Amino acid sequence: MTSAPDIRLIQAATIEGRVLRAGKPASGITVGCQSERGWGEVKANASGRYRIERLAPYSYNVSTDLTPRQIEAYTARAHEAVVVRLGEHKTGIDFALIPGAVIKGRVTRADGSPAAGIPVGVYGPARPRSGAWVQNVEADKDGYYRIRVPAGAQYVYIPVEEYGQSQDVTVKDGEERTVNFTVP
Repeated sequence: MTSAPDIRLIQAATIEGRVLRAGKPASGITVGCQSERGWGEVKANASGRYRIERLAPYSYNVSTDLTPRQIEAYTARAHEAVVVRLGEHKTGIDFALIPGAVIKGRVTRADGSPAAGIPVGVYGPARPRSGAWVQNVEADKDGYYRIRVPAGAQYVYIPVEEYGQSQDVTVKDGEERTVNFTVP
């Protein structure tokens, strides 16, 4: 006779806050949290409030997950290493949508032709390097890319192992920085 495995139920944790743009609620913005033990995401409601439930106790990076259209206009700083304990209800994990800075560039092949569709990833204040959740865009048909980020130190790279290229840059609010890549 086989025995059923032991099941241990725990009281889940919750993370909640608001998303604001120019001090006013920003509805429809996706907020996600990520850790080694779990993931969750929700959209902010009409009041700009979000609530991510059923989280295992652990340390989470909490970020906005902006659509390509949204990221053309604004960005937000992530919350790194938000620790929630068994049954804890963590509040005040808020986001301010800001213009930030822009990192742009071109991805070309060794012969100078555009490398369309190549992803360009960024770790920094919008997506901390302590997690596996990358802020990224794809190079367009002409090899150009553009990504909006909060001011600060950024690790810009091509997240394709065989290309293995990266650059560290620091940007200020309102700045546009060019970072180009050449791939085989």
